[in-house]
Amino acid sequence: DRDFFWDRVMFSVHNLSGKVIAFGGRTLSSDKKVPKYVNSIESDIYNKRKTLYGLYFAKSPIRKEDECILVEGYTDVISLHQAGIENVVASSGTSLTEDQIKLIKRYTPNVKILYDGDPAGIKAALRGLDMILSYDMNVKVVLLPEGEDPDSYVSNLGKEGFIEYTNEQAKDFVLFKTELLLSEAKGDPILRSGAMRDVVGSIALIPDPIKRSVYVQQASALFQIDEQIVTGEVNKSIKGIIKKKIQERDRNSYRNVPPVDEDSFVVERKQPSQQSSVQREDLNYREQDIIRILISLGDKIYHEEKNITVAQYLLTNLESVIDSFDHAAYLKVIKITQKAMEEEVDISPIFYLRHPEEEIRKIAIDVMTTPYDYASWEDKGVILQTQKKPEDNFQKDSYQSILRFKLDKIRKLLDEVKEKINEYDINDRESEDYKYLIKVLQKLLAERNDIAAELNTVVL
Repeated sequence: DRDFFWDRVMFSVHNLSGKVIAFGGRTLSSDKKVPKYVNSIESDIYNKRKTLYGLYFAKSPIRKEDECILVEGYTDVISLHQAGIENVVASSGTSLTEDQIKLIKRYTPNVKILYDGDPAGIKAALRGLDMILSYDMNVKVVLLPEGEDPDSYVSNLGKEGFIEYTNEQAKDFVLFKTELLLSEAKGDPILRSGAMRDVVGSIALIPDPIKRSVYVQQASALFQIDEQIVTGEVNKSIKGIIKKKIQERDRNSYRNVPPVDEDSFVVERKQPSQQSSVQREDLNYREQDIIRILISLGDKIYHEEKNITVAQYLLTNLESVIDSFDHAAYLKVIKITQKAMEEEVDISPIFYLRHPEEEIRKIAIDVMTTPYDYASWEDKGVILQTQKKPEDNFQKDSYQSILRFKLDKIRKLLDEVKEKINEYDINDRESEDYKYLIKVLQKLLAERNDIAAELNTVVL
């Protein structure tokens, strides 16, 4: 006949839009049989695994500092916030979950785990470590002196002292894990080899091959083992991860489990069916078509009354999306043309064919030559009735090439925005970030439909 939270100190849990969705209660009783913490019962509104305590208040400071401090409890978050350290959240008394890591990654790839220096705190830090690494995030670990927690330590040191301590004591995961495991091995060769395999297992989880190779070098130096041996062990561990993923895929037959390639040094890749429609296409031909028109026909007059050339028309209409060019060499052609126009240099095919850079000359030759010949039906008294010859159709070509280029880039942006929107679960759809993405999506859809209508293209 008592309230669920009887005799407890209450903490309100907010979602990303600031609404209270649950409560946590800490007991005031010294009875060991009484649970220290109880939380609201989970529902469609509140899922503990998908919630980080304090994130609503911390998300802006996290973006500003480009770092998220992860602690264990409610009071740790509150004490650090009160001290002026606001980029801090807690996993609400649960082991860190994948959903919580995804929440952090929205705002920063950099995580600093800040746990108590006792054995329980060390184990908690290690549990979350590998999971964070698998999401290609940068993680450092800080252990406080034994007997201290963030709440008590920030009270003792103050804001500046606490920040100085955590910056000095922060260790990347290889150094932290190696020092910890080697201290436990105490010179025992069997335990030492086990420690090495444990560290290698963590390195193998990192998707980025460059970052992974840096950590291989670091682990090799710390364990005083040849780098090639460490690399071989990492590769073995990666193949083990891949094999496990294949077994899980076969066992569950999930369509959304990505296939894996045992010969690659990347843990997982997306299925072609999962890639965006724009990513599956080779978009360079759109950019190449613009460059072809620019080089071959840039000096032609696009608009006689306004005395605008094709080059001026193209570059003016592409100004807002020039940096969206994926092909570096084509982007260089654009930049060179812009500079030449500013200096009032004659933009003709000769300008590109005689350019001092060999790369530009080669591009000019490539886009101006074709393995096909235009059939000379005019010599036989037959002329085109419906359109101009290709070399005389530059006005329509210029106009449509710009629209097609913009349409492809908008499609690519749409896929990226949709992917971000799909990361949000139903609990987060009241957040400002989610609403902003929806507005962006609507704006892009409207632009896409306008361009498609201009091109008489059907979009689904």
